[in-house]
Amino acid sequence: MLIGEDTARPFTWAEWLERVHPQDLASFLGRPDPEGTAEFRFRAIDNQMRWARCSRAALTDETGIVETVLGIMVDITEERVRETAWAELAIHDPLTGLLNRRGLRQEIDGLLAASRPMPCLALFAVDLDQFKETNDAHGHAAGDAVLVEASRRLAATAEGAVCARLGGDEFVAVLPVPGEVEAQEARARLQSAFHRPLAFRGRWLPVSASVGVACRPITIDIARLVDDADADLYARKRVRSRFQAAAA
Repeated sequence: MLIGEDTARPFTWAEWLERVHPQDLASFLGRPDPEGTAEFRFRAIDNQMRWARCSRAALTDETGIVETVLGIMVDITEERVRETAWAELAIHDPLTGLLNRRGLRQEIDGLLAASRPMPCLALFAVDLDQFKETNDAHGHAAGDAVLVEASRRLAATAEGAVCARLGGDEFVAVLPVPGEVEAQEARARLQSAFHRPLAFRGRWLPVSASVGVACRPITIDIARLVDDADADLYARKRVRSRFQAAAA
């Protein structure tokens, strides 16, 4: 039943070892002491990898020599799937599927630890324009639709970047780049991608965003990079506000 066979038959130790995932053999076989509990992956009849928990106990003779090892194996695949799902929820925004702050921090740590040929790290700070007005005028469902579409555009345009939603209508993308020129080109592409309306339930919702960028050596402190990108974002918003006021 554990491996998915319909008919009961003798199942040899060698057959079972062939089904245990090679990376989990050491955990499955355990220490020289045969007692204990191990969790490992195994290949079922349908060739799908599943998880099992094996609890073992040794039966000894009067002199203490092990005569028999009894084991109980339980399929814990669903338990592992739930654990993985909870772990994913802990680092992802449930609405957009992008990373949250914790997930972003983990991914950035991975970028900095990896050996990459790119000398610079560009961080893009994205703030949706007039999102509150859209949410108030058309309802929360429309606002959610805008947020989901914004996340899709961010991930599609900043290809290869680590993308996250920090909360509300604030997004970031982090991308290793050769230098400042490439960072500014990517910022321009993002800016253009956000300035398109979104069709929602028979109406067009306005979608636009302000995008700031900071490009610094890949060894720089991330907190400083975030501050620099935010400063660039708000400087651009101030320029746009003055321009719109003058035009009016």
